[in-house]
Amino acid sequence: MDKIEIEPYEKVGNIKFGSERETVRKDNGNFKEFRKSRFSKNSTDDFSSFHVFYSEDDRVEAVEFFRESNLYFHDIQLFSQSYGDLKARLNALDSNITEDGIYKALGFSVYSPDGEQVESILVFGKGYYD
Repeated sequence: MDKIEIEPYEKVGNIKFGSERETVRKDNGNFKEFRKSRFSKNSTDDFSSFHVFYSEDDRVEAVEFFRESNLYFHDIQLFSQSYGDLKARLNALDSNITEDGIYKALGFSVYSPDGEQVESILVFGKGYYD
C-alpha cells in the first residue's frame, strides 16, 4: 500500500479538504455509500481502508483511516506503534491534546478504545471541531 501523508487542514493523500464527492470517488475507485449514524447530516463513502465524511453540500470534511492504512505524519508511521508511544511523540508537537485524543493543531485525532492499540485516525479540515 502506498504511503499516505497528512498535510494538516489541506489534504491527506490525494484527498483535499473541500473537494467534491464526485472527485474523491473518481480518484479513489470502488466505494460503498452508507450513513455512519442516525445523526449524520450526509452519507459517508467507505473505500475499504478509509471512510470519507462530507458536508451537507458534498464537500470533504474529514477522512477516517484504519489499521491497514500506511498513514504518516512527518516521519511518523501512525499505526506502527502503541497508543502510548504515539501519544508521547504527538504531545511533543501539540501539547493541547483534548481528552478525546484530538490534536487540533495537527489536524487529526487518534482513537484507541483500549488505550494500547490505535484503532483509527480521523484527519479533518478547518472548522470540523469548531
